[in-house]
Amino acid sequence: MAAAARAAEVHNEGHEPGHWVATRASPADLSRAVEDEASRKIFELIHHHRPEDAIHGQDWDDRSGTSGIRWIVDPLDGTANYYVGYPAHAVSIGVYIDEEPAIGVVHDTAQGIVYVGSIAEHAHAGDHRLTVKSNVPLERAMLATGFAPIPRYREIQAQVLAHVLPRIGDMRRSGSPALDLCAVAAGRLNGFFEMGLPEWDYAAGRAIVAAAGGVVEVVETPDDWPGPVVAAGHPDLVAHLLEMGEAAGIPLLR
Repeated sequence: MAAAARAAEVHNEGHEPGHWVATRASPADLSRAVEDEASRKIFELIHHHRPEDAIHGQDWDDRSGTSGIRWIVDPLDGTANYYVGYPAHAVSIGVYIDEEPAIGVVHDTAQGIVYVGSIAEHAHAGDHRLTVKSNVPLERAMLATGFAPIPRYREIQAQVLAHVLPRIGDMRRSGSPALDLCAVAAGRLNGFFEMGLPEWDYAAGRAIVAAAGGVVEVVETPDDWPGPVVAAGHPDLVAHLLEMGEAAGIPLLR
């Protein structure tokens, strides 16, 4: 949690008027600087306290470890949102032990909410314990999704979405998969279904959803498809989501 808090401070400082100075050529330049500084603070803190652990992140080269513990870090999830001032961005840090998700921390730096989940215990946001919603039929399910920045992947995602939308209750898109997964853990959404996510986008949320009584399935696809597919929610709902994805033409490798 300390590493996420350090990075959250960087997010907040980046939105202060004093940071809009001539050395920043554009809002994108500022977002890049915020990511870099948040990455540096997270890496330094983990390395200081856990020098034998491996670290995998969006903004640095992977560091191998010998402890069996791996940290998966996104210093600024929802970068495009941060860029334009849309209030959905976060610091996302997941911990795997022997390659199994164990702990997740997502610090919502737009709303000031910290989500924490431990597979061995439970998930919570502050004093509020998180629990995924009970199973519902697909036609009543409220889901979250997102879209890849690669145009040809977006075309595939649009084709899948055309199949999915008539068969579900409704769909939301925040632009921050880490926060979408936290919304599933908190019971605000029934489920989550997205293609083409890198590991740092879902590692923390995967542990938080599991600690809240749900499940996150990560299923690979062929190289010419946006993969993997990440589906989250109540275990029964996730099974239906993957079936629906296959019916929509996604060649799931399972």
